[in-house]
Amino acid sequence: MPHKSALLVLVLTFFLLATACGSDDTTGVSTAADGDGGAERPVSVEPDGGIGDGAEPLPGVEVPEDTGTWHGAEVAETNCPGMEWKRIEASAFSFSVPVDFVESDVQPIDSEVGVWTGGNQIEVFFDYGWYSGEISGTPGAENESIDYSGITGEQTILRDREPKQVGVFFGEVNVADGQADRLGMVVNFTDVNDEIIGRCIVGSIEWTL
Repeated sequence: MPHKSALLVLVLTFFLLATACGSDDTTGVSTAADGDGGAERPVSVEPDGGIGDGAEPLPGVEVPEDTGTWHGAEVAETNCPGMEWKRIEASAFSFSVPVDFVESDVQPIDSEVGVWTGGNQIEVFFDYGWYSGEISGTPGAENESIDYSGITGEQTILRDREPKQVGVFFGEVNVADGQADRLGMVVNFTDVNDEIIGRCIVGSIEWTL
């Protein structure tokens, strides 16, 4: 009898566990593949801390159709929550900056140039044209290939210098008369915690070609 009682207790225990796991009262947890045929959702640009910790597209947000790097206004709004953003329109692209940033008056030579500055000594600089440069060759650069809707480039992060920098460079945005327009964008910052803001800004680029 003691042997049978122990066996009965064991069976009942497994039954109760199985019932609990299949209960309708449990809270569902969405995964990267839920509802989209197994396609991977974009991941946070700051998975290990900072403003964007754990961020990903909000519930109901449509997953990008292209297979490239997640980009656009949604990146800033999702990965830097609690901040207000405004869109800046350039000739071939748009991007987001915090709403309090102001544009500086610059005189470009042979290219389209823009400078925006805001609180905490953050500066956004872009150069669009034939001669736009890149920072990927700077000592200590951390480089990553990116693909914004079929236009490929490189994202660069420089942490061991002042100012610190997050930048992107696209060597061929648009070709006219055999000449390619290039885009370089760099966000300069001094506080290490502002890296996430720089990454949100460069990730917010959308083409308007």
